Amino acid sequence: AAFARAAARPRGRGLALSAAARGTAPVSVSVQVAARGRRVLPARTVHRFAAGRTPAVWRPRRLRDGLYLVRFAVPAGGDTSIRRVAVARSGGRFHTLPAVERASRCGPVRLLRVQRPAFGGRGGAPLRVSFRLGRSGRARLDLLRGSRVARRLHSRRVTAGRAVHVTVRARGLARGAYRLRLSAGGEAVTVGARRL
Repeated sequence: AAFARAAARPRGRGLALSAAARGTAPVSVSVQVAARGRRVLPARTVHRFAAGRTPAVWRPRRLRDGLYLVRFAVPAGGDTSIRRVAVARSGGRFHTLPAVERASRCGPVRLLRVQRPAFGGRGGAPLRVSFRLGRSGRARLDLLRGSRVARRLHSRRVTAGRAVHVTVRARGLARGAYRLRLSAGGEAVTVGARRL
């Protein structure tokens, strides 16, 4: 993996940022808005830090309430490796949100990711999910509301290394927190999203 660490955690009225690459390349950090109120928004950068000059704690003065993605990027082998952390801002303070991606260099599940931490809302925006396995086999992707399976999204054999994309329609789903659970090769990993 290109990252030694990539984290964003609430601290007081700010957001503690921690980022380091495994090599010497500087890490670029930016913040994108994902949703405000009941509107899911196209990805738009609201703040960008100079590469290698990320503050230990970011205290924005005029950032509106909403859901945000902190995006960490570092050059890796002619490409760019990216990690994303979802946070919410309410009443001038940040709050943690469930992970929007899980990545591993080994094991049956190599990647599980949701495009945004929110879906639905006024425009009924769908939730886009992607995953990749480390070895071929059957994969099952479930949408959970609490401990209950709200929808089975995928259940079939998947070839190792091939990216699988799944779209979750918001219609028929109640507002609230959901989890995406991917089960493959005896392993289960989860990410989260909120239906607005």
